[in-house]
Amino acid sequence: MNSAGPPTNPPEPNLWQTILYGEEAILLRHPDCAAVGPVVAALKGLGDTRIGEIVPSYGSILVLAAPGANRLEFIEPINQVLRSNWDQKKAVGNTFRIPCCYELGPDLECAAKELALSPDRLVELHGQIVYTVFAIGFQPGFPYAGWLPEEISGLARRASPRVRVEPGSVGITGRQTGIYPSASPGGWNLIGVTPCQLVDLEKGWFALKAGDKIRFVPVKEAEFNQLRKSHPEVEPDLFGQSP
Repeated sequence: MNSAGPPTNPPEPNLWQTILYGEEAILLRHPDCAAVGPVVAALKGLGDTRIGEIVPSYGSILVLAAPGANRLEFIEPINQVLRSNWDQKKAVGNTFRIPCCYELGPDLECAAKELALSPDRLVELHGQIVYTVFAIGFQPGFPYAGWLPEEISGLARRASPRVRVEPGSVGITGRQTGIYPSASPGGWNLIGVTPCQLVDLEKGWFALKAGDKIRFVPVKEAEFNQLRKSHPEVEPDLFGQSP
């Protein structure tokens, strides 16, 4: 696939930019990540069979043409969506409360010290926000969510990444927070662990998607162990959808 070409239209007052991308896609860009979710929902609601996959990310949406379709045929429907939805910050996706045992976070004390906070204050601030899942990657099901409160933003990744991060580890870096759904190497600052399972690759099940909202609820180690023992395979409703 070729790199992005020049914009097909200049940025409008709504700040969306439409760019021909490669041979089969259209890339939409916006400086505000919160604008992505409503537009993704609106694009999916078109039911346009010429549109194939819609891939949201930070401040951008990649719209792929369906097999045999010409992307130039659906530029105008896309632009109509952008003109009508760009400023609508309406809620999209689901909202989940995710239990998190901060006592088990191996980097909690170090992260708090670097931020000039007590561990309790770091936990309090991390749990105050309802985060938006902006994108899924770098491994299947990993939610990139934000934004962190200013007081706990700005931490760099660890100088020496871990060879193995345990599944369920909750990390922070920069302005983002995320959850490792599977064991993998990783360099984020790990401040807690959730007992919830985020993915089942064999079943093709993923708990979270871009546009969902998450809020971390502190639990003690005893409750964490009980949750993990009681629900080794967490279903979506066991996250406890917030009202």
